[in-house]
Amino acid sequence: MGEKWLNVIPQSLKSYVLSQLHNSVTGGHLGVKKTLSKVRERFSWFKQRDDVASWCRQCDICSSKKGPNKKPHAPLQKYNVGAPLERITVDILGPLPRTYKGNRYLMVVGDYFSKWADAIPIRDQEATAVANKLVERVITILGVPMEIHSDQGSNFESNVFREMCKLLGLHKSRTTGLRPQRDGMVERLNSTIENMLVSFVSENQKNWDEYIFVLMMAYRASAHDKPEYSTEYVDELSTKLDKIH
Repeated sequence: MGEKWLNVIPQSLKSYVLSQLHNSVTGGHLGVKKTLSKVRERFSWFKQRDDVASWCRQCDICSSKKGPNKKPHAPLQKYNVGAPLERITVDILGPLPRTYKGNRYLMVVGDYFSKWADAIPIRDQEATAVANKLVERVITILGVPMEIHSDQGSNFESNVFREMCKLLGLHKSRTTGLRPQRDGMVERLNSTIENMLVSFVSENQKNWDEYIFVLMMAYRASAHDKPEYSTEYVDELSTKLDKIH
């Protein structure tokens, strides 16, 4: 493959570019690191990092959703994996404000290796609803994981969920009460999703399920801490800025 040519833009277009790659729904109001990665994939100019950091720092929406730093109550648990779908995590985020479509929760799913993630609106967190959505929206698309990890919520410990795991031949693991270590990946993911939703939902907060799919596309297309992606599981997000030549 040949080298990718980057557009060098004039000073007058910097604000427009940063607005599209940070403030828009496909930008997701993500942090400096992820926004900078999106900029560097497309454009080149002097002192990009400084400009991106300044833009994110002055963003009113990002500033309004930042609260005081909180120390974790327990050490975060670290997992070592070597391939996509070796281990995935599933969690329930909510309850959230009930939407016009009747959704109150998000089923959050993430792959430990590739960092692929999705958040799926659901009306309730009963075991049947969770198992059905997991099969319908994740397993039938990506394939059957080797292991699925969750907390000890009754929906994940139910006979319905246990039978689903048995039928698909996947191993089920969970956090334990004796070792209350928390899953760092899912906590960071939940926090990011909440911040993205806060940036775009309407004042009555009843339309968040209309934005979540595009926001998760923006999340999957952004850079993450570990570069060992399989592009099979990572969205290639195209914006109207990619039409600039």
